[in-house]
Amino acid sequence: MTNQSHYNRCIHLARRNACFERSMELLYIPMQDKSIPSKIEHISRIIRLLDKANEHALAAARSGNICSKERAFIHFMDLVMGGVRSIHFMMRHQNDLEEKESFLCTFLGVPLEQCHLPALHYQRRAEDLFHGLWELLRLASKPYRELHNEMEKKMSPDEKKRFDHAYNSLRKELNSENSVKVDSKGINQGGES
Repeated sequence: MTNQSHYNRCIHLARRNACFERSMELLYIPMQDKSIPSKIEHISRIIRLLDKANEHALAAARSGNICSKERAFIHFMDLVMGGVRSIHFMMRHQNDLEEKESFLCTFLGVPLEQCHLPALHYQRRAEDLFHGLWELLRLASKPYRELHNEMEKKMSPDEKKRFDHAYNSLRKELNSENSVKVDSKGINQGGES
């Protein structure tokens, strides 16, 4: 453990939390009225946020001052990322089958109408994955709050101040990209992304 990694731990924890929380808010945005390409871009944004959250979680862990709950949370984020990436793949496959000039239908040598059923299967898999992910996130709400409280108790007043500043600054930046807010029950409190 270096002094520098320990000194920056609170900043990395703040950025981890801000990126993770924003990605979770975006997961709760209803997307049924969006086009497939819009859905794919939305999920891509969530993946980028989760990648950043994971990057900061690992940087915070390098301080050597990591508890088992924090280790488990890093693993949990990896599980969430796997689910989100799976949804992304299902949507991309659906899009490939539904496109007007579908390379896949051309390759398969079938008309677009025959690609509809496989595309529908990919859509259903993506929806199933979403429901499973939402259930997992619902279960994670309490342990996440407990982890946050535990981390906060271990911080000195200076670290807490630096954490709050880093967290609030990044949340403001991430929220300004979109006006969507979701409360603890997953209810949309603002506009749409």
